[in-house]
Amino acid sequence: PLSPLGRGVGVRGKRGPINMTHPLEFITTQCPHCGETFETRVDILEMGDSYVEDCPTCCSPIEFHIQETMDGELEVTVRREND
Repeated sequence: PLSPLGRGVGVRGKRGPINMTHPLEFITTQCPHCGETFETRVDILEMGDSYVEDCPTCCSPIEFHIQETMDGELEVTVRREND
C-alpha cells in the first residue's frame, strides 16, 4: 500500500538482511506529477542517497530517497525533482 510521506508519495516495506549479490528491491510507488502507479527497482546499497528517475508514463523527473528506518524497514520517498 502507498502512504504519503512529505510532499511526495512513498512506500515502506520490511526487508531481510542486505543481500550483497542481489541488492535490488522492487517497490511500487506513485508518480508525484501524473499520479500513475508503477513498479521500479531501488538499490538498497544506496541507503541515505537520492537519485532521479523519469516516470515511465509522463517522463517527468522523480527524485527518490532511500533510507532504512530504526525498525530495519526500507523506506523510499518520492517527490518532484525541484520541490
